[in-house]
Amino acid sequence: MTETGEIFQERRRQARMTKAKQLFIDGRPLDAIALHVGYSTASAFGRAFKKRTGLSPCAYFNEYVSAGVRI
Repeated sequence: MTETGEIFQERRRQARMTKAKQLFIDGRPLDAIALHVGYSTASAFGRAFKKRTGLSPCAYFNEYVSAGVRI
């Protein structure tokens, strides 16, 4: 893969996670968020989210969203 392709893929992954975080704040359910940001299942999204953020979607929600922190 070329460097440009790698940069694009990274930016796409980052954009997906940013959108997912916004949807968490909006109170959307996990399965709807997963589909909206391009994952076929909530479990695939959960794995990708944890890999990118270091937190599971549930832990992210408990730590940031329920506490009212804006990301």
